[in-house]
Formats: sequence, structure tokens, C-alpha cells
Amino acid sequence: MLRNGAIKAALGVLASAGLVFGAVSLAAANSTATDPFAVNYFTNAQTGGPVDTLRIVDPDTYGSPVDACANIYVFDAAEEMEECCACPITPAGRLDFNVNTLLTSAPVTGVPLSTGTIKIVKTNTNPLYGVLVNPLIKQCDPTNGTNGFPGNVAFHALTTPGSSLFSWITHDLNRFATGGTAVAEQVFESTGEPASDYTTVLAPECYVTQNSGGSYGTGVCAAAGCPVEVP
Repeated sequence: MLRNGAIKAALGVLASAGLVFGAVSLAAANSTATDPFAVNYFTNAQTGGPVDTLRIVDPDTYGSPVDACANIYVFDAAEEMEECCACPITPAGRLDFNVNTLLTSAPVTGVPLSTGTIKIVKTNTNPLYGVLVNPLIKQCDPTNGTNGFPGNVAFHALTTPGSSLFSWITHDLNRFATGGTAVAEQVFESTGEPASDYTTVLAPECYVTQNSGGSYGTGVCAAAGCPVEVP
């Protein structure tokens, strides 16, 4: 459950903020620059209208040898985790997620997921994870080893303090308009929560979510694979 009050405060700011209409990208500086935790909302997913997009950028210097993990946790309107996943991202790399097909198509409850929140946490990768567990997973695990795989216990120490991912999500504001549509792209906001929330709240809850939906093929976002980085 999203127990941190800062999350609700951030969502309140987002809800009350003025929206930019038309196919316009938000060009303001990202406020998650000093926090590995970031949050935003989604609406009207799985409704048959235009698809919203989540974009994640790693602002680290191009050519740096250190990749990172974008850990993604998707919550429903009741603040319950429905899906979670983690994808590797390279310095100066960008990942684009289709909100319908990659983030909200496999809720653990089986109930269509049309509105809720998305939390993103930047962590380090584990160089041994692919070797010991599954090379296709590419060093990222949103449960942080809670799944008990050998050599995979609490490996995801959060990145250097001050490090973050820059993330945006589009919101279609007039999804069923006959004469066109209006789109806003909003930046993810810092949550300001303690680092311990990753290891004591998000990662264990992700394990429960994925384990509960395991036999049904639910609870895992981007289950068919992470998006290819945009060059």
C-alpha cells in the first residue's frame, strides 16, 4: 500500500496543476533529480482510446560504464500493488513503455486496471544476477532478492545519493473526442520517502504480487520483455 504521505501530496500537486493542451511535451526540469523515488498517476488505461506512454531517461553521462535498473511498481486506485517489474537502462538511455500493453495488462487481481499510480525507483544492477538466475532478466529484479534466488539477496543497494531517473507520462485529456484529442505530458514527482521503503515495503510487496499471480500469468508488468532502448 502507498503508505507514504508524500506520495498523496505529490499527487495532489499533479491534480491541481495546470495542464498543457495539444501534442506538447513538458520541457521543465525534472524534480526527481535528487531522489531515486518518483511517482505519477495514470487514467483511462485499457479503455480503447489513445494509448498513454511512460518515458524514462537515465541522465547519467553517456559512456559511463554503470547501467541502472528502473524498478516499476503499478498500483490501483485502492493503493494496492497490481503489477511490478524492472528493466535495465544505460547512461543517457531512454525507455518508452506503452501503458496499456506493458504496465496495466496483467493486474494480479484480474480486474481491469484503468486508473492508479506508478512509482519508479532507480537502483544499481547486480552483475551476478543474469549469470546465476536468468540471463534474459539482465541484472534487474524488482523484488530485490525477496524471491530467494541464490546470490540474489538484497543486491540492489540504491544508487548514489542524489541520483535519479527522469520520467514523464502522457495523459490523454479528451480520449473519446470526435474532432481530435488533447494530450499533456507530466513529469514524475519526487516522493521524498526514506530509502528503507524500497527494501521493506516495495520489494517484498512486489514479491507477493508476482508470486500470487504466478500461476495465472499476472502481477508482472512488461512480462513479454522490456522495451528496447530508444537510440
